[in-house]
Amino acid sequence: MSLDAADKAAISMVEDHPKNSHQHELKLHTLSVKAERLLWHQRLAHCGDEQLCQAHMFSDGVPEIRLGKDSALDSCPVCLAANMKSRNRGDGETRTATEPGQGLSLDFLFAGQHSKNATNHMVGRLG
Repeated sequence: MSLDAADKAAISMVEDHPKNSHQHELKLHTLSVKAERLLWHQRLAHCGDEQLCQAHMFSDGVPEIRLGKDSALDSCPVCLAANMKSRNRGDGETRTATEPGQGLSLDFLFAGQHSKNATNHMVGRLG
């Protein structure tokens, strides 16, 4: 077999391999159902699950997304952060400084009032 014939045979084998087909390429680039639901949830202004499932009826190009057990609201980091409940400041490891100057907190309070007693010079004077 000549070198040219061997090259052609090798190229033919590579092109004919099932993993090099166009269908296999498309399978590699498809999103999972959960990822597609999250993608369209974010594209459609973080809408709820019912609106997300009905969006294909009102817009061209939006795929039909079925209501499933996984909610897009439960996996969207933006929605999770927006719906967080307020917590105490020191209830986690994220509030621990690991380097000098990393965490600095100052509280200032200036309270005072003018005294009704005109003879008392020390009360109520900030100065």
